[in-house]
This record gives sequence, C-alpha cells and structure tokens, in this order.
Amino acid sequence: DSIILTSDEDMVSIPLFAARPAPQVTFDAFADFGMVVKDHSAQLSVRMRNVGLMEAPFRIRFDESLPVKISPTEGMLAPGRDSGAKPDDVSEGTGSRVSSINAPKSAMDLIVDFEGQNLGAFRCLATVEVEGQADQVL
Repeated sequence: DSIILTSDEDMVSIPLFAARPAPQVTFDAFADFGMVVKDHSAQLSVRMRNVGLMEAPFRIRFDESLPVKISPTEGMLAPGRDSGAKPDDVSEGTGSRVSSINAPKSAMDLIVDFEGQNLGAFRCLATVEVEGQADQVL
C-alpha cells in the first residue's frame, strides 16, 4: 500500500508499512565484576528496559548451582518509557534475592550477586526469555 500525492505535474508515492506491536527488551551487554578476591562477594545491577509497544513478560534462566545469583528471575515490564523499578519495589524474596517485581514498569534493575569461590576467570551465561522476542544472553 502507498499514499500518492499529486500536485500539478508532479506525483510522489509514499509506501506504507505497519508492524504488529511487540515487546522489545534491551539491557547492558554483560555484567562485568572485574577482579573479585577469593572468598569475597560483589554485587552490581544491570538495567533492563522495554522500549516496545506491548508488555514484556520475562524469565531469566541460569545454572543456579554456580556462585552467581540474579534477581528477580521473572516479572513483567510495561511498554514504553522508563519508569524505573528499583530493588525496593520487589517482593517474594529472602535476603537480597527476589523472584518477581510487584507492578509492571518499563525499566528495572536486575541485581547480580557473585561469590568469589575459586581462583581464575569465571563466566556464566544467563538466558533472558521474553514472549514475542528472540532469547538473549545476559
């Protein structure tokens, strides 16, 4: 489909495109703790945003037997602009770990905890699953 504009002798055709509304979740590429001393812990946050036009139910999957903890591991991001859910807005948790967020907001901070248990480099993959979007690696 297109819109055709005409004026005297000129004609311009403007193509029309439409896309179905969908979630579009973005986040920092990875959580980099740098150097962590053995038998010490570190914590950082990763900002996750939904810039799409539909709600984004998400789930984060990772090997929970590793010395990394991510919270919350599931929740809902509202469509649109950043309204900024903070760790204080979460529920159903024990200590610093939580499992879900109270009310949908379009952005939130994931809390990532790491326990330095062994010497050497450590890497852990976490998969972010969002309905209506391809899985991403955190």
